[in-house]
Amino acid sequence: MFNVMKAQLYQTVRHNFLYYVIFALLCIFIVPELVSMDPDMRDDMCGSLALMLYSGSIPLAGTLIALLLTTYICGTDQTDHTMNYEIMNGTRRSAVYLGRVCASLLIGLAAAGIVIALPVLIASLIGGWGPCVTAQDALLRCLSALAPFIRCVAFFAFMTFLIGNGRLAMVINILITFIGTMVYSIMDAMDFDLPFWEHYTGLSSGSALFDMSNKRLSYVGDKAYWIVGEVLERQHGMQIVLVSLGVSAVILAAGLLLFRRKDLK
Repeated sequence: MFNVMKAQLYQTVRHNFLYYVIFALLCIFIVPELVSMDPDMRDDMCGSLALMLYSGSIPLAGTLIALLLTTYICGTDQTDHTMNYEIMNGTRRSAVYLGRVCASLLIGLAAAGIVIALPVLIASLIGGWGPCVTAQDALLRCLSALAPFIRCVAFFAFMTFLIGNGRLAMVINILITFIGTMVYSIMDAMDFDLPFWEHYTGLSSGSALFDMSNKRLSYVGDKAYWIVGEVLERQHGMQIVLVSLGVSAVILAAGLLLFRRKDLK
């Protein structure tokens, strides 16, 4: 498994697709925010303010990173039959499957660190952390968000191995994510209070973790800041983490069972 994972890491890091994904998502999620930002807010920019402004985009950015990179890593070698040769040469199917899933997770986390954490880090270097969100609350939200990200990687890997074609899997996964995002946005806008709604998808779980809509304008010294009114409760965060990891385990097991029985062409 580790040999397969190392080979995928080596191959992906040296392919332009990874850098196209990072550059495109930075442009999509960061540039519009900077252009539309109030000039006074830009002058008072700090790390916690950047996180608060960016919080609504973080779950979708993480989902798209998981989708694009996982589909690419798990799908490319199915299209060109590289997986067939690996299995013919004695590599276990479990190693072929889990090695690519682990590589997708590692590269996805690195890409997410650039797209999501880099803007917040730059803002922190410019204006310090600031009072908008406490550092402890920000750390708790980010660490808890690892579980929904793992769930997204597991799901997209499952779909890619199920479909068996990298390009087709990418299109179908994009459609699934688009439809899921649209449904979630509509339901959220209509204030539907369904049981366990935040656990339905990895995206909805991430959105629940980064919900910073409850904020108020308060003065710190002689400056006014938006302050997030509620911190993430540890019990709430732990519930999302446990559910996401449990669902991830089920999806990984189902995907492995599927791949073991799949007839590779």
